[in-house]
Amino acid sequence: PFRVENGMKRSQSSKKSAAQAAGKELMNMAAEDARVVAVTAAMAGGTGLTEFASYYPSRFFDVGIAEQHAVSMAAGMARGGYRPYFAVYSTFLQRAYDQIVHDVCLQNLPVCILSDHVGLVGDDGKTHHGVLSVPMLMSIPNLTLLAPRDTRQIRQAVRATLKLDGPCVVQYPKEGIEPYAQNVTGEPFAVGKWQTLIPGGQDAVILAYGRMTQNAIQASELLVQRGLSVGVIALFERKAKIVTIEEGEMIGGFGSEIARVCVEENADAPVQIIGLENRFITHGSVPELLRECGLMPEQLADRI
Repeated sequence: PFRVENGMKRSQSSKKSAAQAAGKELMNMAAEDARVVAVTAAMAGGTGLTEFASYYPSRFFDVGIAEQHAVSMAAGMARGGYRPYFAVYSTFLQRAYDQIVHDVCLQNLPVCILSDHVGLVGDDGKTHHGVLSVPMLMSIPNLTLLAPRDTRQIRQAVRATLKLDGPCVVQYPKEGIEPYAQNVTGEPFAVGKWQTLIPGGQDAVILAYGRMTQNAIQASELLVQRGLSVGVIALFERKAKIVTIEEGEMIGGFGSEIARVCVEENADAPVQIIGLENRFITHGSVPELLRECGLMPEQLADRI
C-alpha cells in the first residue's frame, strides 16, 4: 500500500537500512582517500549511494542496468589505481559472475563489492532473496568474504576493505541490524579472524554467519536456561559438537565449508549444519520466513 499523493509507502520502517550504514561509511572514506569511487547499476537509492552521488558527483558512476559492465569497469579502475566500490543487490550480482571471476579475481584486483539484500529479504519477494550469495562466491580464488553481524560492524567491515590488497565482498541484509546485546562484543573486528561472543561450549559451540549471529546468541541463552553449556565461538580443539547457522543455501555454503575444514584438520567433532534447504523460498516478511525455515532462536535451540 502506498500514498497516491507522493508514491511513498504507507508503512515506512523506522530502522535505517544496512545499505545506509555502508553508504555513510563509504562517504567518510571518500573524504579521507581520493582513490575511493562508487559504482551502481541504476540502484543508487536502494544501495545507499544517493548522498555519495550528491557530495562526490565526479567519483560516482551509474552504469544503468548493466551489472556485468559495472564489475568490468570497476576492474579497470582498480587497475588504474582507484579503489572502486560496487554496491549491488545480491540477486543482481549473479548476472556478473563471469566478470567477478575473470576480470577481478583472476587478476587479484582490489575491487570491493558491497553486496546488499543478502539472506531473506521479506516483502521484496522470492526473486530478491540473496540466499545463493555464499555458495556462488565461496569457491572463487583470491576473494575475501566479510559477513558483519550488525550495523556497527557493517561500517567496520566496509572501512577494513580499504586495507585489503585483493578483491572482496561485504555481505549484509536489507534491514539494519542493531546489536542484540551491548555486552556481547567479542574481540576487536579484524578481517579473517573469528570473534568469540559467548565463552563456554562444553556441550556444543555455534558458528554463525552474518545476521544469524543474533539468533545464535539468543538460542545459546535459551539452551543455557535448559542446563546446557553452549558457546558462540570457534574452537576445534575442545572437541565439542559444532553447530553452524546460516541464512543461506546449505549446499556449498558456510556450514559446508566448516565441515570441509573439520575434515581437513582431523577435528574429532560432529557437525550439525542449519540453514536453508535447496529450494526457492516464497514471499513473506522476514520473521515469517525465518520461522518457516526453522531459523528463529527457539527453533534453533530445539534443534540443537
